[in-house]
Amino acid sequence: MIDSKRIVFLDQVFVRQPVFSSSAYRVEALRAALGLNVFKNALWLASPEFYRELDKKGFDFDLLNKKERLTALKFFNRMSFRSTPFGAFAGFGLATWLQGKPAKHGMNRKSWLHLLPSVKRELDLRDGSPMKAGALISVNPTLYKMNTGWRYSRYELADSGKLLFFIYMLEHNETDELLLACITGRTAAADELIRYLVDLTDCTPEEASAHLDYLLKEQVLLADSKVSLLLEVGNYKKLTLDYTEGLVLPAALGDKQTGSKGDFAQPSLYAGLETDGLTGLEEHWQQEIRATIRILDLLAPVPPKNALDKFSADFLLKFGDEKVPLLQALDPDLGIAFDGFQHAGDHELLKGLEFREAYQQAEQVLWTPVHQLFMRIWLQDRKRGDWDPVILTDHDLAGLPPSGLPLPPSLSVFCSTGDGKLILHNTGGATATALTGRFSAFSSDFGSFCSTVAAAETVANPDVLFAEILQFSHLKTDNINRRSPVYKFVIPLNCFPAPHSILPADLEVCIQAGEILLLHRVTGKRVIARLPTAFNYHHNDMPLFRFLCALQYKSVRANLDFDPQKLFPGMNFYPRIQYAQSVLSLARWHVSQPEIDELTVQPLSISRLHLFCRKRGIPVRIMAGRGDQQMVFDLSDDQEAHFFLEVLQDPANSVITEFIGNDTSGLKRGGDNFCSQFIVSLVNPDPVYFPPGRDLSRYSAVPDAPKRTDWIYIKIYTTDQSGEIILLDTLIPWIEQNKARISQWFFVRYYDPDSHLRVRFRVGSADVENIQYELQCLTGDIRQTGLVQKIYFDTYRPETGRYTAGLIEKVEDVFFRGSEDVVRYLELNRAGKGRTDPLWPVLHCYGMVTVFFDGNREQIVGLCKWVSAAFLAEHGGEKKLKTSMDGRFRDLRPGLTALIGKGGGEALSGLLESALRRLSAASAGLPFPVRQQLIADMVHMQVNRIFSSGQRRHEAFIWHCLLKLGMTALKQQMPDCR
Repeated sequence: MIDSKRIVFLDQVFVRQPVFSSSAYRVEALRAALGLNVFKNALWLASPEFYRELDKKGFDFDLLNKKERLTALKFFNRMSFRSTPFGAFAGFGLATWLQGKPAKHGMNRKSWLHLLPSVKRELDLRDGSPMKAGALISVNPTLYKMNTGWRYSRYELADSGKLLFFIYMLEHNETDELLLACITGRTAAADELIRYLVDLTDCTPEEASAHLDYLLKEQVLLADSKVSLLLEVGNYKKLTLDYTEGLVLPAALGDKQTGSKGDFAQPSLYAGLETDGLTGLEEHWQQEIRATIRILDLLAPVPPKNALDKFSADFLLKFGDEKVPLLQALDPDLGIAFDGFQHAGDHELLKGLEFREAYQQAEQVLWTPVHQLFMRIWLQDRKRGDWDPVILTDHDLAGLPPSGLPLPPSLSVFCSTGDGKLILHNTGGATATALTGRFSAFSSDFGSFCSTVAAAETVANPDVLFAEILQFSHLKTDNINRRSPVYKFVIPLNCFPAPHSILPADLEVCIQAGEILLLHRVTGKRVIARLPTAFNYHHNDMPLFRFLCALQYKSVRANLDFDPQKLFPGMNFYPRIQYAQSVLSLARWHVSQPEIDELTVQPLSISRLHLFCRKRGIPVRIMAGRGDQQMVFDLSDDQEAHFFLEVLQDPANSVITEFIGNDTSGLKRGGDNFCSQFIVSLVNPDPVYFPPGRDLSRYSAVPDAPKRTDWIYIKIYTTDQSGEIILLDTLIPWIEQNKARISQWFFVRYYDPDSHLRVRFRVGSADVENIQYELQCLTGDIRQTGLVQKIYFDTYRPETGRYTAGLIEKVEDVFFRGSEDVVRYLELNRAGKGRTDPLWPVLHCYGMVTVFFDGNREQIVGLCKWVSAAFLAEHGGEKKLKTSMDGRFRDLRPGLTALIGKGGGEALSGLLESALRRLSAASAGLPFPVRQQLIADMVHMQVNRIFSSGQRRHEAFIWHCLLKLGMTALKQQMPDCR
């Protein structure tokens, strides 16, 4: 269990605060706000076009049209409630911990507006300038040698500003080999390299310069353009202005209409508003934070297996315990294509196109002790009011297991306070510098704050090297990746190497005790990669970058966020979840499109809104929208209620969250209450990362299930269609020949992410070696067909963690008989004698559920409602999808009803029905939600076997049909389908 008493709090708290007081906010105050320069300046930074439209009308409220008033009011609302410090709508600063109650604060604090040219503008200026003779040149840090030449990552720029990464090949030639060897591991001036090429090849300086330009254009070489995401103090362009009401920003920077001149041109500015004298957090909240972190370790889900786990498994298969150069390890041919990215480059025809990610099979949601807890204290607690908070107690949490993972070397708690409570917005992260790192670009105070965190991480982990990743990702979002150097070392990827760089070519990968280790070849030390910004690395498609970023989160308790929606997706209300004085999750309502349509019928009706809120339990103080676009409303005020109805017409505002302000008497009119938010940086003083050779076994949080010596387990990697051919033409005939020796068998289709069949055989323990030898001969024959990529044997470990030791053998029997039923169905379909396909899969699954619940229609409907809603949410929950499902079911209903009336059309074999009854009887004493999950798992496995691809989509529709059939049976008392 995490020892939260060991956590160290930094002396200062990072504070984010809107410019305007929330208690002074009211709709009619917009008229006065339009006359304030601080509001105008913020508008100009955020939207120069909108600013110019208002400027043409003199910012006169009476001259604005309805749309302009609504847009201005949205900005005004955010400037009063949203503390996200982008532009000049909110400020930020450092504050000390308070010993007592905070004092009231007004608008007379000193502020400074820091302005930097945007990354896009600096790169545009660089690309438009000729390279100087003395410019420094380096080798692309991602370049590595192969037999036929060199490979490296290069990027192309999409119209959106996103950098698209590909692996390119530079064919071998002796000149380039000598040139690259000349500058590998160092930098050289362009004129020096030109002279080198002239001496080497006897070419002219012009020809040498042209070849150098070619290598730069192809990104084999990189030039030091002085544009970097790492900003050395005093060595970059920055303008700092005293920020007062008297400042007219467009005029101060240049022409009022065009915005500005020179380096600080709008809309190419990156701005931050630093404010001193901000009020910190009361010190007594430290104890609450300590306790809450311990609780969140029990509640927050441990991330499921991901791309790193697959990489680790594939690495062990390919390289074993070898140390492999990082760049080769991630090469799609020499090593492993990380996260499914091949990146060999696209055809020119597709240049600039950004395709939506392909649908991927989702993980089956496991039923965990946390699910059981909230089912009991929330969904099944009839004593609690429908809209009341769920208050967790130590007694409730006593039986929950800890994650077993250590806290990272540092982490953040992003929170606010209100009504005597600590409200958590985000907790965790791989490093506390992730949320504060970007502010180090604005002043040395914030740079020192981040460096303090980095130094503490290093002190606690002296045997490793922390190195921050340096990478351009997106012209429009890379502003948040700018920072002063936070860690001593840097790993440059598509950037010119900074001082103290650890080049990717000098990094190696190995697996030790199941842990992926990144090693510095030069020093032999372990390297811990860091991205000290809030950039979401999933928005960058470069495999090397994603690998290094993902590695930050491995083997530490980085995610401590708790969201009940992830436990029970698809619900329209989630209550507040609270422990002691900490709000772990605010109450949240999802408003459906039909409800929005009814509420926004013209003319808008406030009475209709109040009736709706009473019906749904929605309080008067709410937030609507998501993320930085969220706004706050007091629905007891008619003008704000009308404003809310106006913005509700945007589907993005269909999620309503309770608002807990910073006073107990509502949104006070007048006064100086501010909606401050705090980022508390915490340090774990205990060592987390160990050097190579140390025992890392403590990272294994869950022990493996014991091996089953009477089972043989093979994996056959092939395409979806070929897998079915191999199953029916090779494996099934062999099973029939050996059925006296094989007591059970079952198969499942799987993706990891490569498509393959997993087949398990239960045999007598004395016959295991003989059967395994015969299977090896059989699989050798399969390899000869050319239908498979690889086949290998594995160890079967029963899923006792999911099904318990008492149920596992009955579950395996259901898998066995279910596999037999599916094989018969597939064989009949292939022979052209399919059982009224596509009706049989629906009837089959309906029969399974009916048998398991012994025809109890209330239980059947309850199960189908839960699973169907979860699948609909998984696939986007769109109205269009549900409507199309309803239409397809209407097409199938006559055939389904007719077959059910005749007894189900042989929906289940007698053997599968008996196996299901035994499983039902054995699980009868378990809580109903656990039994629901159990039969849902059985249906899930059958759907997986029936369909060769798109199983999750098929399963979503089947559960939709089962719900319809169950509801009809409940109303009409239809006969059972069994």
